[in-house]
Amino acid sequence: MNPHNNQPPAFPNQQPSSNQQQNPATSPTPTYDSNFADTLTAAILTPDRPVPPSQIPTNPSGPVPLSSSERVYPSSLNESIRLTHPHGSLLGGPGPVPAADLRAYAQDVAEVHGLKSQQELEAWARKGLARAGEDVSKVLQERERYIEHNERNQKKISELLEEREMEEKVAARLRAKWARKKQQPSQNQQ
Repeated sequence: MNPHNNQPPAFPNQQPSSNQQQNPATSPTPTYDSNFADTLTAAILTPDRPVPPSQIPTNPSGPVPLSSSERVYPSSLNESIRLTHPHGSLLGGPGPVPAADLRAYAQDVAEVHGLKSQQELEAWARKGLARAGEDVSKVLQERERYIEHNERNQKKISELLEEREMEEKVAARLRAKWARKKQQPSQNQQ
């Protein structure tokens, strides 16, 4: 139970009951899964490529794999990604706003932004989704750059470790040779 809102945690594969509302500020975030993040990055940055099959996460609080049969609803962010719930989370599970609150949220948005018609509200939502999509793409492109940077660094580290290992072998041979030479004159004197 969450002590702040007296609700059990909502995991990606678990819908809150009808008398519970999921609060995005207090809902637990699924465990980070780098394989899922890699698959999501590829799906968003190259939507024309099919989503590769991924394994079921070993942690039940992890994200639902993009290739899961539970993902049946299209994502408005990217056509190659499916969601487990209408307007759900990319990680799987219900979205941050319960469906019942979407109407109230739409009314609030219309009031705050002075939107007079359904068409204006839909246009505002499309622009917001487009901005969110651009933001996600930028973050994922940056993530790819960091991954490539880390891979280059790992390669350099491996090369340096191999070089160091060779240097240690050469140094050990030289020490052994020097020790033998040092012992030879004393043996000749005997």
